[in-house]
Amino acid sequence: MGCESPVVPLPASTGPTVLVYELQGSELILHDSFDAGPNPSWIVKHPHLDVIYALNEVCNYGNSMTGSVTALQKTNDGFVMLNRVSSGGGGPVFASVSCDASSQCFILVSSYSGGNLTSIQLHDDGRLGQQADQIAQGFGSHSVYIEQGFAAAGRRVYAPVLGSDRIDQYLLRENGTFGAASSAHVTFGPRHMAFAQSSKVSQPHVAYIADEGNATTASQISICEVEADGQLTLLSTQSTLPDTESSLNMYPAEIHVAGDELLLVSNRDATTAGRDSIVVYNISLQSLPKPIGFFKTGHYPRSFSLGLQNRLLVVANQKGNSVMSMNLDINNGQLHDAGLIATPESPAFVDFFEFS
Repeated sequence: MGCESPVVPLPASTGPTVLVYELQGSELILHDSFDAGPNPSWIVKHPHLDVIYALNEVCNYGNSMTGSVTALQKTNDGFVMLNRVSSGGGGPVFASVSCDASSQCFILVSSYSGGNLTSIQLHDDGRLGQQADQIAQGFGSHSVYIEQGFAAAGRRVYAPVLGSDRIDQYLLRENGTFGAASSAHVTFGPRHMAFAQSSKVSQPHVAYIADEGNATTASQISICEVEADGQLTLLSTQSTLPDTESSLNMYPAEIHVAGDELLLVSNRDATTAGRDSIVVYNISLQSLPKPIGFFKTGHYPRSFSLGLQNRLLVVANQKGNSVMSMNLDINNGQLHDAGLIATPESPAFVDFFEFS
């Protein structure tokens, strides 16, 4: 397609479970839909191929208590399934793909219910291969991030475990196995992370963590310095809500850095009080991230993504059964509503992908 296309998975067990939109300016136009298996909750693209991987957040794949991963190839006629394998654990919720200099690739999958992190080999054509390794993290394995730089001993991997209030760190070896494990207890209920490395941010290399916590904990982000050896050191925490707003039943979810100066976090309201929002911070100052504004979304913004060089934000409102687009002014951090689209069922994830 040669352009960025937002994709939105739906929880249906049969029929189309992913919606594909095309952009006309900043307007979302439904272009296609396809079946990616039951309850897809996360999608990641192969870095070199027109292949995507959908996580099926179930616990009954085959004869095991696991979820599954579905590989699909983009063709002129739409998306075609290549194959499907076990995710290695129940309720897979997050995946990242790592390729080394020789294009040996692995997909790393976090399984929330199963409480494990699994490495699966990817074949040259993008098909899913054999499981390379698995780590038992404990209930609440929630996401996995792969550092871009590659050290001699392996590539650093960060894997938040919400249920244990820690972030595990591993080295991913060339054969897809994990080594040199350590953990950092720097936050409460870590969900997702974002990294910034720029001369404009308050520290040379910083990790921002969205702390989902529980119904009674503070809605906050944790700011950590990434040391030279990859270890995380807590610098501070910052609320994701206005000072006048209660954090009861509020759950931070997605987090992204936009350019050198902006950080965005979504707030999910588990009640019907309408406190759902995206908070935008300025992170260019030599101090705590400074809130620029709190911008209303639909109900329960579980996922959002940035496209068009960080100028367009698309939000999946899981309990609002809608997808909304917002224009981001990268210069001042202001968000402006661009449109709202109803979806057949609760959208759990949204991202932009570019295909050849």
